[in-house]
Amino acid sequence: MKRITFLILIAIAFWSCQEEINVYVTKEPGSIAGRVLPLNVEAFVELYQGKLIKIVNVDENGYFLFLDVVPGTYIIKAKADNFGTTVRSNVHITDGEGYDIGTIELSQYPYPLRYVEPFNGAGDVYNFFHNARIRLNFSKEMDNSSVEAAFHIEPDVEDLTFFHPNRGSGYRIEGIFEFGTEYTFTLDTTATSLWGEVLEFPYSSTFTTENFKVTQFRISYAYSTESYNRIRFSFNSLLGAVSFEDYLTIDPETDVHITYPYGRGDEVQVEPSLSWRPDTTYTFTISGDLPEIKGATLKADTLFSLRIPHLQVVDTSPYPNQHFVPISATVRVRMNNLLDEGSIQNSVTLSPSVNFQVSTLVSYGSST
Repeated sequence: MKRITFLILIAIAFWSCQEEINVYVTKEPGSIAGRVLPLNVEAFVELYQGKLIKIVNVDENGYFLFLDVVPGTYIIKAKADNFGTTVRSNVHITDGEGYDIGTIELSQYPYPLRYVEPFNGAGDVYNFFHNARIRLNFSKEMDNSSVEAAFHIEPDVEDLTFFHPNRGSGYRIEGIFEFGTEYTFTLDTTATSLWGEVLEFPYSSTFTTENFKVTQFRISYAYSTESYNRIRFSFNSLLGAVSFEDYLTIDPETDVHITYPYGRGDEVQVEPSLSWRPDTTYTFTISGDLPEIKGATLKADTLFSLRIPHLQVVDTSPYPNQHFVPISATVRVRMNNLLDEGSIQNSVTLSPSVNFQVSTLVSYGSST
């Protein structure tokens, strides 16, 4: 037993006298692959890890490949002339592994601009009450004063105003725009982020505002979906100081009342003096000469059609097959249109026979 202990002590002493042993772990390099669109724009891709590491060109099919990439976390930037830089962050490469970054769409906007509304070439842009909106969104927080100074629009827009959040990455630009007008706005390279990054290249966008037009044709119903009464026309601007009836034609011709609900001049209400004729199709034509408050017109006649249903019962009280009806109950029958009161007495029968009197209530173009 003593001999074994002595041998163990000698072994420990032997190893303790050896030089220090260092162990080195070598990590295998990885790779990064992907594709850049659109094709045929001579794009290239940059690899960053704090600083620029490598640059590769994409091939004719848009593919690129970085080889011998040391494991770590990287940033990818895809670029091409007349396109904005598209950035992919947090690209993590592990030991000896390949990383497929997928497809990168080159930005149509100069970095750090990432979104514009209306888009270039947009037509019929919403312009309610002459108030259109332009939106700019950036991927970086921007210096507000530099963005405003870099923005230009033609033709001039009255009362042009910038609205932006506290952390200036998104902007809303409003003003008094004319109907049916082509506008071009530009953003030059003096727009600067809070970190001193300037716009890669000037950006320009052209759009056309919508014309003065009817935005809604609504039917107001009286008590029931079967009973038509008021017709409402809404516009995207206030009407000028004109008589709407001079610009409205109804076929077949009908006597109507025209009012402006809620005191607003962008909506007109049309209702018949008595009622719309049952089982009839009406066509409403608003003349293209109708002007709004600043003089713009509809440009073309606007037509709407409405089919009035045939005369029918829409509600009764008591309802059919109702039980435990009081003997003093009044029977009510509501129609979807006006009745000729002289014809009602001879049109109603009760079984078993009961003496009765008929009275009518006229309301909202219907009889009860």
